[in-house]
Amino acid sequence: MALDPFATVEDVEAVWGELPVDEETKVEAWLLIASNKLRLKGRKCGIDVDQFIAGDELLSEAAKDAVVASIRRVLLNPKGLRQRSVTTTDGPFSDTGSETVDTAISSSAIYLADEDLTWLPCAPKNRLRSFSVKSGFRQ
Repeated sequence: MALDPFATVEDVEAVWGELPVDEETKVEAWLLIASNKLRLKGRKCGIDVDQFIAGDELLSEAAKDAVVASIRRVLLNPKGLRQRSVTTTDGPFSDTGSETVDTAISSSAIYLADEDLTWLPCAPKNRLRSFSVKSGFRQ
């Protein structure tokens, strides 16, 4: 049973622009990888993502958007750089450069960000809470 990606190369091109033919082949493979990562994330929560989105246009679009966003991140940072520095001096002709490769999440790995998955029932919620403190000192 072959699983289909939740998005197409055309969906990626809609947000990225036209891709060269060799990139299209990579993006097709990445779309399936990202879609399967989404399925596995759903499975961790006890959800079959394919069934969950079936017949619901909004959820289908949300799944597509999550997959496209993960591919867009790879296209934006294909080398997986966290930092890049270049120093140029005119005289006496100095040119230095350095790049720091991020070994964490932005290392051109395909990943689904929490904000892409807010529609998934088990997605991590950003729970910011405020509190106040009253001191015991009174005048």
